[in-house]
Amino acid sequence: MITEKEALELYDRAMGHAALIEKYSLYVQQTNEPEIRDILIRHQQALKQHHNTLVSFLRAQQIRRTEPIFPVNLPQF
Repeated sequence: MITEKEALELYDRAMGHAALIEKYSLYVQQTNEPEIRDILIRHQQALKQHHNTLVSFLRAQQIRRTEPIFPVNLPQF
């Protein structure tokens, strides 16, 4: 089991990923360059995969504890 500090660090990382995913979505809509759009989409997909892995891991850790580490539900992409 991970420590509370480690869980909070992973939670922060997951929330950072969620913010980047949203940013990349806006950038994709605004760019007219196909190459840049493809790069942004690839990076967004990788972030989504990593974010979802973190969320699954954190949810599993949360279930093992008697008190929740963080109150906010993490978005799943």
